[in-house]
Amino acid sequence: MDVDPPQLIEDRRIVATADELDELIVSLSAPRDDGTVSDAIMAEMVYGGEIVEQQQVGPSHARFVIRLPRPLSLGQRHEYGIHFNSYSRRHLRPYYVLTPFRRCETFALNVRFGTQSLPDALWRLNGVPPRLLDDWAPTSDSIVLDRVGEAHLQFHGLGQGLSYGLQWTPSR
Repeated sequence: MDVDPPQLIEDRRIVATADELDELIVSLSAPRDDGTVSDAIMAEMVYGGEIVEQQQVGPSHARFVIRLPRPLSLGQRHEYGIHFNSYSRRHLRPYYVLTPFRRCETFALNVRFGTQSLPDALWRLNGVPPRLLDDWAPTSDSIVLDRVGEAHLQFHGLGQGLSYGLQWTPSR
């Protein structure tokens, strides 16, 4: 969040739930705060595969098909990195969450705001219904940034369909 447009860098560790798994589908939603049609959400592989298809599903949602370097066997682990960006920070809603639709054991989140444009308030979202994000209601679980303007959070045993992450009130 300390650059414009903001960047999302994901490092993921997956475990194959089927034999001969050779592709993954990853998605990113980035709803605009002003409700206008967005620029395309872009992605680039950092390591661990290649993007072979991308689809802008809607104004704020994109899907990417990743071809793995080799097919995985049932239970085999694989790591990959992917870099996303979309549009200017001033258009983004002030939160970052993961809402898993498949089993997810651990989610570690690091958000860098830097020291120039710190939010007025930050709070943890720990297994909340996704629609709660639009209520902008701070939880009692407030977060304090470290001295370089970063927040570090971890979540374990995530529930499918619930949201986990960080929400903030932008600086005025």
